[in-house]
Amino acid sequence: MGTWPSPTTPLDELTFTFVDVETTGLDPATGDRVCEIALLRVQGDQEIARFASLVHPQQPMRPGALAVHGITDAMLVDAPPFAAILPQTDALLQDAVLVAHNARFDVGFLRHEWQIAGQTFPFLAVVDTLALAQARYRFRHNSLGAIAGELGGTASALDRREADVHTTGQAWRRVVADMREEWRVS
Repeated sequence: MGTWPSPTTPLDELTFTFVDVETTGLDPATGDRVCEIALLRVQGDQEIARFASLVHPQQPMRPGALAVHGITDAMLVDAPPFAAILPQTDALLQDAVLVAHNARFDVGFLRHEWQIAGQTFPFLAVVDTLALAQARYRFRHNSLGAIAGELGGTASALDRREADVHTTGQAWRRVVADMREEWRVS
């Protein structure tokens, strides 16, 4: 990866890559793998690139994971393994701030997939929209959809793979807008 941005770089000048993964289970340490990934790279309000793909996890789907995301083993038969999409994924992370909802989960799985592919996961600045939202607001539920809905986000008409990264982007923009308004008032 390249260099980290200066701490004084305005947010609108930074490049952000919103990331969402779906997995075969909850823990890469027990062998769970990524089965779907979506990335959206933006700078300011400008979309730079996007990528979404099912990913063959090279293991069966756990029933609990299937109940959450609905991705079946049959849907993954012709999907590429993660190593095949790593170059595209890595390119979208280059010199960007990674933004994810419950980032520890997504980054843990990405780090694991890089390791399986024999690569070193890049050293990235990471923003967690869940942690930001919990620090600023109170919600009945902490799911991305619940938080985005309470923050005034709109449902996306995009393909399932890309909807969550757009929703994460909406949540991020709302938190930033609220923080800017608070700074203006104080």
